[in-house]
Amino acid sequence: MNRDDLLYDLTLAMLRLTSWEEQDLDGPVLRAWKGYDWNTIDRLVDDGLVAANPRAKSAYLTDEGGARAEEVVRLLERALEDDSGGESQDPASASDAALPQGRGIKVFKFRVELRLWPDHPCWREILVPASGTFIDLHQAIQGAFLWWDYHLMHFDIAVRGGVVQVVYEDEIREREDFAVVGEVLPEMRAAETLPLSDIFPRCRTAVYEYDYGGGWEHDVTFVEVIRDYRGELPVCTAGEGDAPPEDVGGPGGFKKFLRAIADPDDPEHEFLQGWGWGQFFEPFSLDAVNRRMRAWRTGELLEEWDKRHAY
Repeated sequence: MNRDDLLYDLTLAMLRLTSWEEQDLDGPVLRAWKGYDWNTIDRLVDDGLVAANPRAKSAYLTDEGGARAEEVVRLLERALEDDSGGESQDPASASDAALPQGRGIKVFKFRVELRLWPDHPCWREILVPASGTFIDLHQAIQGAFLWWDYHLMHFDIAVRGGVVQVVYEDEIREREDFAVVGEVLPEMRAAETLPLSDIFPRCRTAVYEYDYGGGWEHDVTFVEVIRDYRGELPVCTAGEGDAPPEDVGGPGGFKKFLRAIADPDDPEHEFLQGWGWGQFFEPFSLDAVNRRMRAWRTGELLEEWDKRHAY
């Protein structure tokens, strides 16, 4: 088997192992983040094993793809058993990502609080797969607040007395290419490939900054591990406070926006109400957040954006 074919089968297996079950119009489907090699994902789509909206962050396995993935996973499990001398793995010590069908998966719970002003708390508790990467956590935060993933972001993590920055892989290359002679760059890791389990729960806090112009800083706190989760992922389990719409102008702009939409006599009341609708601003409710996260993940939110902004 050549390396491309090996990558093909391993990607299909990882999509299955990190998938979760959702109810679709035609019944249950297996959905997974498609944060793997793009050419391989395209090949799986062309072969009818995976279905994906090009603009969506996730994909789902077709019936044929799910069956093929299960076969690959079984082959890998047998290969690992043979490599360990023919002894079957103890289920309690086996990788949580390869749990038998019918069991839940291990997930991480995080509390993410947006730094605003004292009388406007704005936080969310979210669950993400423990097998995911920092790009999965980034996407879950985007969906849980009112962000559209338009701008750069990074995580700052205190590690070994220093700070590690987790950024987009392309940004690492760009910073290195344009670094001034003698400039000392921070230690950087790629969000697309850094596993959450490499950092958490050993480290329990991080700072997530999104939109360097707006300066939106979020305190990320690791809460707990849930070892047998069987529901939808990612998901928001608790929260408080209205989140700012994208491009509102930082915390000061958000405060002005809230004052204007609450006061019918404000000269900008009508304009900002309409603008907020176009930005999908809505008061906080757990149902609304999870509806948004689901639509953001599947690409439906982008389709709705196109409708609202069609001219």
